[in-house]
Amino acid sequence: MPLPDFVNEPVRVEIRLSADGQALPASFTWRGRRITLLGVGRERHEESDGVIQTGWLARGQDGVTYELRFDPLQVGWTLVRVWRNPAVAS
Repeated sequence: MPLPDFVNEPVRVEIRLSADGQALPASFTWRGRRITLLGVGRERHEESDGVIQTGWLARGQDGVTYELRFDPLQVGWTLVRVWRNPAVAS
């Protein structure tokens, strides 16, 4: 499995609501480029300084896998990592 590129940059995310009302990333803008997500896979929760951040692996329309994280304290999104090899599953 190839190693990801660590990015840790803020991004603007458009969300969609799942059938159970959960907000999920649908697309995001990174470095002036809008990336549409074909699917959202693994979800994980991490606690940092008492704040629970939620992260998702998502497959972009470009075949790249992205890790996005939402920080409720900052009310903002971060692009954490990028796997440019399309063989990495989301």
